[in-house]
Amino acid sequence: MITVVLALSAIALFLSFVYLQNKGLRFILTILSGFIFLSSIACIGTNDVKHLGMHEVTITKKRRIYSAIPKININMIIFKNLGTQNKESIQLYANHPNQKKPSHTSANDYVTNKVVRTNNNKAYIKTRNKVWEYQNSTIKFWFKVPKENKEIIKQTNIFYIPNNWMYISANKASQLKKQMVKLKRSPKLQKMIKNQTKQYVAQQMQLAIQKDPSISQNKSKQKQLEKQFTKQLELKVMQSMLK
Repeated sequence: MITVVLALSAIALFLSFVYLQNKGLRFILTILSGFIFLSSIACIGTNDVKHLGMHEVTITKKRRIYSAIPKININMIIFKNLGTQNKESIQLYANHPNQKKPSHTSANDYVTNKVVRTNNNKAYIKTRNKVWEYQNSTIKFWFKVPKENKEIIKQTNIFYIPNNWMYISANKASQLKKQMVKLKRSPKLQKMIKNQTKQYVAQQMQLAIQKDPSISQNKSKQKQLEKQFTKQLELKVMQSMLK
């Protein structure tokens, strides 16, 4: 709205100064429209530079995320370094289980990304945005321009990643995908890994039963541990492929 006032006061200033014949009326209208014009410029400039009529607000959102590459057995979040000095990076992940192209964090200077390992079996991202927001609806009416979003001061993305997920660079992820293609084309390697998995799960199950004999009578717990041990070995196999 203030931009409209600025435009109207500029027109009024021009018309009153150039076309009004009555000197007294011209003087009054010129001074008045000039004052409104200069005040509008000052308010717009102060709002733009010092955020006149605004205050800082922190908005926090947490949501579940999924593996950046959905079609392999192991889940992962990928980081990609930017620039020649690798001072900035973006994190790649998925918002949906079968998302074909991964989403990524912003590459702006005000963005900070952190990774926290958890014992949870699901991954989450907590986004904390510190933004400039108008103090009330009146100020918003005067200063807000069409389609303007809240101006972000600082954004912090915290990735809560399960311990059995991988967190690797984009180059390593590309290397891993090539290795996975080779694996799919080699029945011999698949059979070898399958046998290794059976042996590993059996060994780990035996150790678990030694620690807690009640597991031997608990089929549900055994299935849960089988999945856990299988994931552990898959992670080790994936990591060995990157060496």
